[in-house]
Amino acid sequence: MMIERLKEEVETAQARLRKLSDRLMVEGNGFAKNARQQVHKVRTEGSERLYNFEVQALDWADEVLERAEDLPGVSKVKEPIERFVSQAREAVTALPIEDYATLNARNAAAAVRELDIVGLAKVSKYEAANKNRKTVFQAIAGRQAFLAKPPVDVL
Repeated sequence: MMIERLKEEVETAQARLRKLSDRLMVEGNGFAKNARQQVHKVRTEGSERLYNFEVQALDWADEVLERAEDLPGVSKVKEPIERFVSQAREAVTALPIEDYATLNARNAAAAVRELDIVGLAKVSKYEAANKNRKTVFQAIAGRQAFLAKPPVDVL
């Protein structure tokens, strides 16, 4: 009798342990999924914010140079600073697709489907300032929506 009772208690304890283990696995998987989604969100939003900040900083530098023209001594440093700002702007705003300006709308739309969020921002800014093609903006919006999706769980 005593052995039977001990056996039952061990089986009950084992069943509770299995339930707890399953619960921990579910909660752990949920936590990991949430963490992956948050990292994905920070990466995409962070890189786009950094790009926008770089562009804005270069715009500010241009404004400061323009306002400081009449100050004494500025003429000595203005040219090298303008050259530096110009080079930085070229590097920051360079289009990520070779010969992009020569692409027709269909090819440009196909090309943007491979870009990251910063590349999309660069092309979008170029399109808004130059060709303003609806097909390309639709492709950019589609790619942005795809990149905004949380990562797929692989378990």
